Amino acid sequence: MLKRPPQEVRVQVSPEEMGEWLQNPTTRKVLQGLRQLRNLHSEDLATGGTLNLTSVEQTALMTSRLQGVIYGLDLMLEMRPSDVDNQPPQEAGKEKRSANSTVRS
Repeated sequence: MLKRPPQEVRVQVSPEEMGEWLQNPTTRKVLQGLRQLRNLHSEDLATGGTLNLTSVEQTALMTSRLQGVIYGLDLMLEMRPSDVDNQPPQEAGKEKRSANSTVRS
């Protein structure tokens, strides 16, 4: 059991920086690999890949572990600046605005 409530970590990333990072070819390859890994783990979970017919405890342990891995992958794949979609486009000559990327643990 957790001894503390889940925490949020905020990283200052401008929408422009996030866009550049997401368009980077290496970033795209890494994110594609993480999506594939997440899909494989989800498939394993859905098809009984964690089932241990001799131990209910091992089944529960492996299922919980796999759910945690999937949750962590989801957090990474869903990371976006929190207020990018709610803001109008910036006007030329205006100072760059920072957005908060939020990751929950």
